[in-house]
Amino acid sequence: MKLLRLNDLVPFRDTLPNLGDRALNDGFQQLLAQQGDTQDSARWKAFPWLTGKAYAASPLRGEDWLKEQYRLARCEMPARLALERRIAHLARPLRGSRLLQPLDAWAERHTGLGLPDALAARGLRRYSLEGLKTAIDRADAVVFNGGGLLADHLGNYLPERLFELYLAKQSGKPVVIANYSLSLQREAHRELAAPVLRSMDLHLVREPASVAQLLDLGVDRARIIDSLDAAFALSVLPAVATASPPRIGLMIRGDRPVDFAAWGRFVERLRAQTGAEIHYLQNCRKYDPAVRCRLARYCRLDDTGAFPSLMQARTGISGLQLLITDRYHGVVFAMLSGVPVVPIAATTHKTQGLLDAAGYPLSCLPPLRDEAVEQLLGVVQQVLGERDQLAQHMREAALRMQVQVFADYRALLSRLRKLVNKA
Repeated sequence: MKLLRLNDLVPFRDTLPNLGDRALNDGFQQLLAQQGDTQDSARWKAFPWLTGKAYAASPLRGEDWLKEQYRLARCEMPARLALERRIAHLARPLRGSRLLQPLDAWAERHTGLGLPDALAARGLRRYSLEGLKTAIDRADAVVFNGGGLLADHLGNYLPERLFELYLAKQSGKPVVIANYSLSLQREAHRELAAPVLRSMDLHLVREPASVAQLLDLGVDRARIIDSLDAAFALSVLPAVATASPPRIGLMIRGDRPVDFAAWGRFVERLRAQTGAEIHYLQNCRKYDPAVRCRLARYCRLDDTGAFPSLMQARTGISGLQLLITDRYHGVVFAMLSGVPVVPIAATTHKTQGLLDAAGYPLSCLPPLRDEAVEQLLGVVQQVLGERDQLAQHMREAALRMQVQVFADYRALLSRLRKLVNKA
């Protein structure tokens, strides 16, 4: 069976700005490869011009808008296609050239892609579309790696993601959305997503709250596999002896509003109460260096400030007493290291869904504000008092989840193979 990965970041996962995305894509590739199927890669961000703003400006809604985009995609434009092919051919020698190195570095820092690839889908639309359609035609089945993209707070990207799925399904091939959370409450987003999601052959979601949302949108329960994030396919790290002085980690998102004064006061109070080193653990090269810089104006931090590799980040977490985080993959990494977490809510239910799946006894706390510093300090002291039990709980949950995620993807691939044989 030849699989085509849509929305694919695997080919450049080692340069992705976000370490959670690197882990998610590492695990996803492992899980899809376990039964020996061949894999091909489709362009990431195939339709960047199909934004939420463009959709809002259109008089069409829901499936009517999708049908119109499909009609436009099917239009023959041989002269334009020939011109764009020529431009792409002429631009090929520039890839990796010294001339573009500074711009490539900037583009990779923000998108994971070099500059030519980042610009191609937007500037050479017909050429990019033909390449995607050819890749779909050559595949036996299509798998879309969803992650956290189908969410209200990323609504500007929703039309392009949904149209990519719609286009693949119109080809007559089995199409699966895997490894994702669904968090759509806005009616305009649900109206656009519902017909696409109902048409998918299979859904593999990474926490149970997304199952409820799919059912609410009319998706057949028999097509849904309630699973876990693909990052659980990564190795469970061995237990590490606690450092002296002990270390407590912060992993706070930089793409959300942050009350730096409250976090600064919390860090200084926490250091005074515990005698621990406080390390800010960066997860996203695009946002987190600036967050660490600002936070350091309000408190002392004991880390070096260097941005880590994925393994360095995971190893750093494994040596912590506990991790305080509002990042979903921060919780995943802590589980894979057997480190207790104090979870802070983000913008979707995915972190709470993961905690529920693990049976973790703490729920997400609200984002930190000045009036909640004492509450957070109390929770940290509670977790430190129960650290050994919670660490064991996390490690056992991670091992159990690792077994489950491999089994779930074997089941997914077996069901997909049956659909291919029927087609």
